[in-house]
Amino acid sequence: ETRFKFICAGLPIGVFKLNEQGEVTYANEQWQKILGIDPEDSPLETWTSVILPESVEEFRRKIRESLQHLESLTSVVRIYSTDTHPRWIQLRLNPVVADVGIRFVGTVEDVSDQVQSQEELRRYAEDLNFANEMKVRSSEHLEQLVEELATAKALAEQSTRSKSEFLANMSHEIRTPMTAILGYTDLLIEDHGLPEDALDALRIVQRNGRYLLEIINDILDLSKIEAGKLPLEHIRFSPVQIVEEILSLMQVRAEPKGLPLQVEYGSSLPETLVSDPTRIRQILINLFSNSIKFTSRGSVKVITSFFPAENSEPSRLQFNVVDTGVGMSPEIVSKLFQPFTQADSSTTRKYGGTGLGLTITKRLANMLGGDIRVHSEPGSGSDFQVTIAVECPADVRLIDPRKHLSTKEKDTERSLPESQAAVASAIAGCRILLAEDGLDNQRLIRFLLEKSGADVEVVENGELATEAALSAMARSQPFDVILMDMQMPILDGYQATARLREQGYALPIIALTAHAMSGDREKCLTAGCSEFATKPIDRKRLIGVIGEQWSRTKSTVKNEDAGRFGSLPGGN
Repeated sequence: ETRFKFICAGLPIGVFKLNEQGEVTYANEQWQKILGIDPEDSPLETWTSVILPESVEEFRRKIRESLQHLESLTSVVRIYSTDTHPRWIQLRLNPVVADVGIRFVGTVEDVSDQVQSQEELRRYAEDLNFANEMKVRSSEHLEQLVEELATAKALAEQSTRSKSEFLANMSHEIRTPMTAILGYTDLLIEDHGLPEDALDALRIVQRNGRYLLEIINDILDLSKIEAGKLPLEHIRFSPVQIVEEILSLMQVRAEPKGLPLQVEYGSSLPETLVSDPTRIRQILINLFSNSIKFTSRGSVKVITSFFPAENSEPSRLQFNVVDTGVGMSPEIVSKLFQPFTQADSSTTRKYGGTGLGLTITKRLANMLGGDIRVHSEPGSGSDFQVTIAVECPADVRLIDPRKHLSTKEKDTERSLPESQAAVASAIAGCRILLAEDGLDNQRLIRFLLEKSGADVEVVENGELATEAALSAMARSQPFDVILMDMQMPILDGYQATARLREQGYALPIIALTAHAMSGDREKCLTAGCSEFATKPIDRKRLIGVIGEQWSRTKSTVKNEDAGRFGSLPGGN
């Protein structure tokens, strides 16, 4: 007994003995430290009271069963602790049969560190499992998200295609009858034998037809800009020449109101710059149209200035279109560039318009690397300032626009009759095959071309056009130019052109289409067309395009047989 107690006194675990009644008959010092109670004759009810309430009843039951059945017991329980950290003990109890009867020898060991480690491992495993589960879910969610995005993208692209197709078809369906309306109206107005009241009525039809065409063009332009499909050129142009052209064009609109159009130059200008002159003209036309519309007295003036590149800023071309019109309040100015927005409903009733012109102008200016600002006061007019980023070629010289303008005016006056005569005779004697399915447009286009001296044969679809062109080539009497409407029954213009090119037909084919969406010109050229013309017909431009293609063919292949023609003319 003495030896047993001596050995137990030095152990790092608690050692105790129980009698058959469960009373503690011996406990070493470590037992007391672990449990925190006096070991002297402590009954079971006393020393098990340090166990937490949620575990004590179950633990006492196990003790009783062990004493009753003489079975070993091993259990881990949580006990009350004097510090703030939880403490766990592992209790082992074994029956021992001795000469003095049955005794129970047990040990208690503080396993708080092990339990805590196991708990941390368990939490780590749970976290790891959760992380893996989340990873799997995230991966599945990511895949699902990618699929949803792909589906959404496909739907968006389909929507864009549908929108573009709808706009293209609307363009074709509206522009085709407008070709006949405006074309025949122009012809009747040119017939000076009509009474004045009939001419006035025709001018009303002409004016409203052109206004309708402007609205259609604005809607198409805005749609192309929003779809990111409005192409920009990057070519040399003369800023002075653009200003002159715009003034000449807008003078027709200003004259009925008695408004003088004025031009000023805020600085010397480069003779040429690099940007997109077509879009710059469109911006100036929109601004002049807007100013003329809202100005009844005074004038409309454009001030043109050039600012060379400085530091990291590019060179800039600036136009200020200043009018003495009705002006606007700050509230109206803040809404000015929103689509389909005007000052109020009375503005629409009084002046008309869709509210798209300035929206398109701002977006075009942004696309050209610039912006538009407005200064306006009610009753005092408005100043629209457009700034555009441009490139200034290194070899360009600065000019005084006022001297240049006077020289250009003289040159223009001197060359005007010659220019008109050149246009009138540009296609005299040209053999033209017109492929057009609309009867009214057939008659109109044929009349315009024959009036200019051309010999015209008409067919109503692409299949007949292909047969006529190949037959004429086989007879060594090819048509000089084919005007190919691109939307026709049986065989459309794209298919007919492609088929002719496959058969070796090398003479000019000019696409004639009411489509005006971005990419239509490229689509026609890709099909094999030499050039592109739109409906409604601009008579001078159409004759000019035909004359240019015919002249190019004559200079390339003078009197050779059509079967020996080389590379395709046009298509530039």
